[in-house]
Amino acid sequence: MSACREGALNFRTGTLQNDPQRCTGCGDCVRHCLNGAISFYGREYSVDEVVSEVLKDKPFYDKSGGGVTLSGGEVFLQFDFAAELCRRLALENIAVAVESSLTVSSKQIEKLINHVDIWLVDLKHYDEKKLLSGTGGGFNDYKRNLKQLVKKNCDVIIRIPVIPGFNHTLEDAEQFVVFLQDFGISSAVLLPFHQYGEKKYELLGKSYFMKGTARLREEDLAGFAGVFERNNIQIQIGG
Repeated sequence: MSACREGALNFRTGTLQNDPQRCTGCGDCVRHCLNGAISFYGREYSVDEVVSEVLKDKPFYDKSGGGVTLSGGEVFLQFDFAAELCRRLALENIAVAVESSLTVSSKQIEKLINHVDIWLVDLKHYDEKKLLSGTGGGFNDYKRNLKQLVKKNCDVIIRIPVIPGFNHTLEDAEQFVVFLQDFGISSAVLLPFHQYGEKKYELLGKSYFMKGTARLREEDLAGFAGVFERNNIQIQIGG
C-alpha cells in the first residue's frame, strides 16, 4: 500500500482493493508486491508491432482462409488504431473481422467498410427502452449503421446474447425475428448466457447483479431457436 503514490490501494473491506478513480496504472504496486500476487493484464502495442506479430502466422491464414479478429469491448473506442491496423492488414491480404455494437459514427463505419471482411454485430434487444435500461445504448446509430452494412452487401453476422430475465422468452424470440426480417437478415448466432464474467466483477470490486443465475446450455435454447427456424432464419448456437 505504501508503494502506491496515488493512495489507490486499501484494506477497508478486509481484502486488498484498488480504487480505479485514483489508479494511474503506473505499476509500482506490481513491482513492490512481495508475493507477485498483483499483475498487469495486457500491454500497449503500436500498429507496426501488431502487424509484425500477425505476419508470423500468415502462412496459416493463407492455407486455412482464416484471418484476424479485432475484438473488444468496443473496437471503435480505439478507432484510429483500428482503422490503420485494418488498412495495413488488407495490404497484406489478411482477412479481418471486427466486433462492434455499431453504436458509433456512420463516418467511422464508412472509413472501415472497405478493409473489413466480416462484421460481428451483437443484437442485445429489439426494444429501445429495454436496450437503454440494460446497456445504456440506443438504437439510432445501430439501425443506421446496420442498414448501411446490409445495403453494401457486407458479410454481417448477427449475434444475440440470450440472457435470462432480459431477452430469453419465446415472445422475445418472435420480436427478434421481426427485427431481423425488417433488415433482410436470414441468419443469426445465439450466445447462451454464461457466468464467465462473475470472477472479473469480483476482482474489480463491483457488484454482479446476475450472481447465482444459472448459465444456459445449448439444449435450453431449443425452443428459442425453433422460433427463428420456423421463420426461415438459420440459427447457430454458440460461436
